[in-house]
Amino acid sequence: MSRRNSRRLCVAHETYRWNVTHRHTQGPERCSEVLTLGREGLSGRLRLVFRGGDGYGVQDGWLHAGAVVRYEDDTYLNLNLPSTARAFLDVLLADGADFTRTKELDGWGYLDAAHAEVQAARARKAAIG
Repeated sequence: MSRRNSRRLCVAHETYRWNVTHRHTQGPERCSEVLTLGREGLSGRLRLVFRGGDGYGVQDGWLHAGAVVRYEDDTYLNLNLPSTARAFLDVLLADGADFTRTKELDGWGYLDAAHAEVQAARARKAAIG
């Protein structure tokens, strides 16, 4: 991931890079939002792919860039926010993320855990003032 196209997250003594891209494909899964995370100094990347369709929404003309939503319960996150990228990174690190190789993952499988992280961070911030 080039530094020019990525943003930085510092966690403990490590620096991570992240970016969000949009993919267009043919067929029933027309569009996807992709959150890519990598650790500086390592060549691997973890790509969380959020495919639209079947009750899941991504940027499509109605939703903004970076939006991912599960329509069943209106669970929504904005992948372009640093707090959201950090939440997914924390979830992946807790899950034993390996940044030594590149891997593509179904982002929807991490949505609930990341959403809970975002909500917890907001609650902590509100408690501080």
